[in-house]
Amino acid sequence: MISAGALPFFPFHVNFLLERYFVIFAPIVFAGYGIGLSTMMNQRRLRWMGIAAAIGLLTLYAYHTERQRDARYFTDDYHSMMEAVAALTTAEEKVFVISGGYALEVFYHLDQAGYDAPKDDNARYINMTGVPSGYVENPSAMMESAFSGFPRFWLIEIEAASDGQQDERLQWIEDHYFRIFHIPVGHNGISLWSIDPTDPVPESAAIIPPAVSEVRPGDPMRIGVPAGTRVDLVHSGQIIDTRIADTWMLHSFDIHPHYFNGVYELNVADERYPFVITHSQDFPGAEQ
Repeated sequence: MISAGALPFFPFHVNFLLERYFVIFAPIVFAGYGIGLSTMMNQRRLRWMGIAAAIGLLTLYAYHTERQRDARYFTDDYHSMMEAVAALTTAEEKVFVISGGYALEVFYHLDQAGYDAPKDDNARYINMTGVPSGYVENPSAMMESAFSGFPRFWLIEIEAASDGQQDERLQWIEDHYFRIFHIPVGHNGISLWSIDPTDPVPESAAIIPPAVSEVRPGDPMRIGVPAGTRVDLVHSGQIIDTRIADTWMLHSFDIHPHYFNGVYELNVADERYPFVITHSQDFPGAEQ
């Protein structure tokens, strides 16, 4: 069954599957391929060929599944966030990460997101530093020491408010700096802080395509675009939502339960980014 689903040319190829009702028909197809492989393995002359085919198909399935498993169903927080950081910052700009979770968990997610930033010989980010966590007797002194020499810096917040000590650290930043730029990313966010409130906000011509190809109601669909660029959410040629901002922005389109199943697009100038909404309501009167 696993091997059959791995055939890339097959209509029921599970790695790139968009149709939700394939399970009705797939067992018949899987059974047919299973019988074929079983027959090969029971023939002395074809046994090794059958074993090689089974191992090859299983390996192909595992490889594509690993690459594609996050491309369909997940709430896109870390990936788009780090793509935005990479587009807006340079190696010379300091980037701090603050999180209410464990440091290893945070950096694991950043690595999974593929943050494209310079690293040293030990594969550590050169310009990225975690805000010191854990209990300290004097948080203000610790923060003063960590942030001294940085009149301007970026701050990545990952569930930062879920920890009391981190709340104190965020409050210290708010008391000593001005937030001149902010991109909300779900419960997380990216901010640029400076001691000078008149510092210019960052600019970028980068377009960050959506990280997912399929979403469900309740999931966001995110896309990053330059300042003044209009983004339309389109379904069947009809614009159902629009975003535009005065600065570079990672726009988030909420997928509501009343959106019908089907193919949608995020349109940016001449670019089209299609995706599919599933697990939603069918169009009234649609054939069952």
